[in-house]
Amino acid sequence: MKKLIVIALFFIARSGIAQTDKTWAFGLQCGIQGNSSVFTGGSDVAAGQFEHNSFGSGSFLAIARYDYNSRWMFMTGFGFVSYGFEFSRKVDYYSVSRLDDSRNTTISNEFGAVEIPAMVFYKFRLNCRNARWLIGAGLSALLAGQQQSAASVDDDTEGNNGKAVFLKSEATANDGAFGMLRFAFNRERILKKGGIIQAGLLFNFGFRTLANATVHYQVDGQNFSHTFSNSGNFVGIRACYFFRSRRTN
Repeated sequence: MKKLIVIALFFIARSGIAQTDKTWAFGLQCGIQGNSSVFTGGSDVAAGQFEHNSFGSGSFLAIARYDYNSRWMFMTGFGFVSYGFEFSRKVDYYSVSRLDDSRNTTISNEFGAVEIPAMVFYKFRLNCRNARWLIGAGLSALLAGQQQSAASVDDDTEGNNGKAVFLKSEATANDGAFGMLRFAFNRERILKKGGIIQAGLLFNFGFRTLANATVHYQVDGQNFSHTFSNSGNFVGIRACYFFRSRRTN
């Protein structure tokens, strides 16, 4: 009797593993990321009021995964991602009686591109709650067209002691296909009805320049100008849902 129980448990375990072998699953993925850019030219001395920030961008993709076996998985997709530049300058005076007043005046230049990732993941063992960790690495292609963006702020003299707050930027995105190297650390859970929810960190590194921006501002009568480049580098969070998987054989 004990032998029959052991054999039954063995085949149940094997059937659970087999259900993850050679299966396709399709789903949707969304993400937010801090897209960084770097200083490349112009004045290397900035006024204390000026700040160069990471650009808060987003992504949305239709994705597919192929679970080769219980340990390895391939994932790809097709969707859209944004990238760009963000600059801000502190204002001298603001209203303390209004909660929505900001101490910073911020402008941004935003662009969009098509994203096509291709990644391989190693899947750790499922725990008792049908959850596990995954680590992945791969490449992503960004397909972008030439784009231009301009932003400026020239406030009136009210509320800033008679001194105009001046900040403007011009940015240009290059066209073509751009390669990206990426790594991911994910956590996923298999639901009772066969769907999969997944979330994790994504680290992206670009090989060449996607876009360039020049920012100008004036402080106490002195003009400043800086240039920055964006290669698509970011650290972000991606979340996705896969519908019930289907075997290929």
